Amino acid sequence: MFAGNSTSPYDDIVNPFYGFWQSYSTKRTFYSLDKWDLREADNRRTSRAMEKENKRVRDAAKKEWNESVRELASFVRKRDPRVKAYRALLEQKAEENRLKVIALQEEQRRQRQELISSHVDRTDNAELEKRYRDLEKSHKKSRSW
Repeated sequence: MFAGNSTSPYDDIVNPFYGFWQSYSTKRTFYSLDKWDLREADNRRTSRAMEKENKRVRDAAKKEWNESVRELASFVRKRDPRVKAYRALLEQKAEENRLKVIALQEEQRRQRQELISSHVDRTDNAELEKRYRDLEKSHKKSRSW
């Protein structure tokens, strides 16, 4: 199934291995745990009740078995040095990406500041003053009415 050792690559061997065992589901039927022998049932109603009880017991045992296998896989995975190394690598990459984003944001901020500071107001002050005076005159005229 998975052939690996302590130097196996994470993506090719380690991750699929733990993926399989952490989502494990047994194919065992657990019929040996049946409480009732259906051949001893008196009628169909009793047989169905017995089967229902047997199924409940088998399902509980199957669930418990699957959970114990998954817990074991999780326990081992937490202590696997290959997984720890991969997590450290992911954290390092995340930190590098975070720093790159911060640097990019700072660069964009600096460029915007340069653009704002280099922006020259191209409107003629004399023209603005003339407009302002015209507005004042029209405002005074409208107030005098």
